[in-house]
Amino acid sequence: MGGSRWGRAQLQQLVQQPLRAISFSYQDDGSEIQFSPSVKVRAPHLHGFGLNDARRALRMLAPRCSAIPCPGGQPMAHKSALVTGGTSGVGLSIVRELAQSGVYVHFIGTHQERGKRIERELNGARTPVCKFIQLDLSRLRGVRDFAHRFRSEVPELNLLLNVAGVMLPKRQETSEGIEKTLAINHLSAFLLSRELTPPLAKGSHARIINVSGAPAQVLKPRFDFEDIHFDKKYSGIRAAIDSVHAKTALTQSLAEKLRSRGIDVNAFYPGLVKSELGRHMPFPMSLVFAIASIFMSKASESGIYVSQSPNIEGVTGQLFVKKRARPLNFEHGYRKRLWGVTEDLIARAIT
Repeated sequence: MGGSRWGRAQLQQLVQQPLRAISFSYQDDGSEIQFSPSVKVRAPHLHGFGLNDARRALRMLAPRCSAIPCPGGQPMAHKSALVTGGTSGVGLSIVRELAQSGVYVHFIGTHQERGKRIERELNGARTPVCKFIQLDLSRLRGVRDFAHRFRSEVPELNLLLNVAGVMLPKRQETSEGIEKTLAINHLSAFLLSRELTPPLAKGSHARIINVSGAPAQVLKPRFDFEDIHFDKKYSGIRAAIDSVHAKTALTQSLAEKLRSRGIDVNAFYPGLVKSELGRHMPFPMSLVFAIASIFMSKASESGIYVSQSPNIEGVTGQLFVKKRARPLNFEHGYRKRLWGVTEDLIARAIT
């Protein structure tokens, strides 16, 4: 069902139809993947049409999609996304999928050369589908200033994916006095979610999606309020897990606060995906990560699903593991205290 059965000539003939008559809705389980909200060509009506054929046709359509007319005669705007950690691992796999499906993707990374190379690769000679943004997420003043510029340039945003994360072998402190793992993994994501709420509220079916961890590690209260900056006994693994846990716990709070504004907020466990999370770790830990990566996937199935699936519109406050949702159910008082600490740390950094 998901195979590639159509030749290039057949696909070319299909995608050369008037764009107002083309929009793909296809998934091998019978649900829909919407390419654009115009009239749909449904795969079950196309003899021998497989999922890979749909994907290939979407890529062939991408250069023309900016000209899709809407009923009022004005060009139909792309959906837009902002992805942090978009130059490697989980983030890059999601950036690729979104760009190929017709979403205009702004993606954040720290490495200028790599980011620009990815931008050139994805854009090619066609209508641009993405833009790289260099930003140090550990500097919260810079994150705030970026968010203010971004929302003036992009008044409507459909998707914010907070994927960036680090694991550091030795404790580092930012110039703003915050432990670096906490700043990148949790505080920057919270700050972006807060500052970009206005354009998200204007976007249709908007979503905030936070990368999380294995349920056994992140679903139990574990944040040490007496050692917020991991001063007492630092462990890179502990700092990474605790900071991701904090982001996951406040995913539930953000979901509750933003529900009335039409913004869904969820988290996802990416699974075992090749990434550079262990790049800073010393030998032999770095060797362990390198060997383990051989057996890891190149893309996060759950990350792509929560980013694109129309089946979860209106679903909020969940942790997705693959395609299964697990309700986030942290105690209110714990989340309230964590929210207050988060707001306080950000306020100290940016003022």
